[in-house]
Amino acid sequence: MNISDLDLKKQRAFCSAMAVCGFAELTDSAFSNAFDLLGIEEPDGFDYLGEVESNLYFEIENLSVQVMTLQILFKAIYEPEDFEKLGEQNRGYAHAIYMLTQLKPKNLEKNFDRFIDAITNG
Repeated sequence: MNISDLDLKKQRAFCSAMAVCGFAELTDSAFSNAFDLLGIEEPDGFDYLGEVESNLYFEIENLSVQVMTLQILFKAIYEPEDFEKLGEQNRGYAHAIYMLTQLKPKNLEKNFDRFIDAITNG
């Protein structure tokens, strides 16, 4: 399947799952990449394990995934012909896109929630 084969509700769910994969890839080499995505300079001495800092980073993580979801969703809605090119930017995106291409239309309604779980947990 392609992104344009999904209705808007399913596109949003897929883009959100894709963003989770993309965020994992983005921060795999450095957690500070999440700061960069949001245009926030990581403070000197930021302790990711500290109580205050871990709570702040949780907020950064959530906001980053929201931003990535919107970026992906805009591409899905307004440039679906270029959607698969997102996979060239990020291996997490590539994984989600590959999973989408393997999805069979006959199983879409019955298995969509399980499909989304497989993307985010796979």
